[in-house]
Amino acid sequence: MNLSSILVADDHAHVRRLVHQSLKRGGYERFSFASTGIETLLLARTGEPDIIILDFDMPELDGLAALFELRADPLTKRIPVIMMSGYAEFHTCIDARSMGADQVLSKPFAPSFLLEMVNQMLRS
Repeated sequence: MNLSSILVADDHAHVRRLVHQSLKRGGYERFSFASTGIETLLLARTGEPDIIILDFDMPELDGLAALFELRADPLTKRIPVIMMSGYAEFHTCIDARSMGADQVLSKPFAPSFLLEMVNQMLRS
């Protein structure tokens, strides 16, 4: 059992379920879920997650704009962020890393790869 809190932000319910199931199998039990960029910011500020898994393409506020806001806020600027993208273009990864993403994960992804990425980031 792992007591770390994970915020999963994606506008597609099936992706949220996949991330949740993948990490739950790895021993994680504390989750919150967002389906918009605005909801992500609210939950990050009030729920104090240990890590955020954030999709690029979301309504109301896209993932990069949400990442910018997270990094500008003293309450959330140190929370590790994994950006997820269905777009595997090189510039997308560079944009996310230059704006403060700790890792970028291309969709589709292997659940075991996501679990290992989360484990490594929470250990460091």
